[in-house]
Amino acid sequence: TVGKTEDIKRAMRDVHNLGYFEDVKPPAPKLDIKNQAIDLNFEVKEQKTGTASFGGGYSSVNGFIGFVDVSESNFRGRGQTVRAKYQFGGEQSFLFSFVEPWFRDKPVSLGGSVYRTRVEREQFTSGLGSLNRFLEERAGFGLSTGWRVARDTRISGSFSAEKITLDQNIASRGSILALLPADLATFDTDGDGVVKFNEQSLGLNWTKDKRDNFQFPKDGWRLSLGASVTGGILQGINGFNKYIVDYRTYAPIKIFGGTTFAMRSRGGLTDVTRGALRFIDRFAVGGNDSIRGFQDRE
Repeated sequence: TVGKTEDIKRAMRDVHNLGYFEDVKPPAPKLDIKNQAIDLNFEVKEQKTGTASFGGGYSSVNGFIGFVDVSESNFRGRGQTVRAKYQFGGEQSFLFSFVEPWFRDKPVSLGGSVYRTRVEREQFTSGLGSLNRFLEERAGFGLSTGWRVARDTRISGSFSAEKITLDQNIASRGSILALLPADLATFDTDGDGVVKFNEQSLGLNWTKDKRDNFQFPKDGWRLSLGASVTGGILQGINGFNKYIVDYRTYAPIKIFGGTTFAMRSRGGLTDVTRGALRFIDRFAVGGNDSIRGFQDRE
């Protein structure tokens, strides 16, 4: 029937989205007269789940950047994910993470990561150019969990704890001043150009994912609603809550041999509960990870 056919399609999609198989073929029905049932046997073709990549690039703010990234998404054949990434050059970072997707035989995931980053930041304002430059260092760890609450629907939670160092004592490039932004300089009580503090945050996220393929979607949509809190009973020099909505949709177009139309919309709101919202915590666009053609965090 139509309902059963849709269940089979969803089952094939779920198996394919595990990321362990290169191909999942439609089942071959086999009649079981004794039990008055029909057995459905899915034929799958496994694929390699380990990846190793390296590369590099150039940033106007940080110069040459290189990276090495190694991951395994089916560690020990148990679906566990292990990842290690090292970045060098103008941006320096290290990350090691581990995720258990099926804790104690339940659809509950547990994960953890440790990391350290070192990157130069610029406070860039349209019409005024670059105002300040400073070094940002972060070192800490993160914990995460997630659980399936319905078909295609998950709720996840996270906790992070960081030690943050902001330093204006770096060599300026050209006419760019090596200074902390004004909202950060107020915490430099001893006047040495360095601000250090600890910061913790808690996050909660709800996601409904109806895409046909998580890695290479051609049809469907994904909606994510997230909230996080910093300050209050948590460590931090300021306090604020953030709310983010992320919606993505995909539709196939029958031109050029098969093309996919994709659209993403993202919005956020920050509610300051203590102090003022700092430059490094504001929403911004620009740079390689956002809208091209604008300065980083413009």
